[in-house]
Amino acid sequence: MAKDTNFIAIYDILGLPQGTDFNILIDFQLGNPPSTVDLTGFIGVLQVRRNYDAPVLLELTSTDGEIVFASTGPNISVTFPHEKTEIMTIYEDMIYDLKITSGTGIITRVMQGCFSLNREVTR
Repeated sequence: MAKDTNFIAIYDILGLPQGTDFNILIDFQLGNPPSTVDLTGFIGVLQVRRNYDAPVLLELTSTDGEIVFASTGPNISVTFPHEKTEIMTIYEDMIYDLKITSGTGIITRVMQGCFSLNREVTR
């Protein structure tokens, strides 16, 4: 019997331009051979923290339209709005992860990594 092996993609977001509207497109795939997963109806949340036990420094959600899911690849679009990054006062040595939840309540952490901002000068 074939079985999907779930894994968490490690993707460091380093030097994200602070104070800009920055978009990351992701093609989440599973299977052997890998194929794009239909994520219609999923919800998601991405959180940035200083460490695993620290308070949330930045949060993006599908409820707020910052994470959008699709049926074809790239099937995840994550937008970092300038309003959320320009107020941040910590710029490096952070971590993040992205969790998605299916319509039936299955939670999957699809990616994680280090996070830092490239500080803005013009405000």
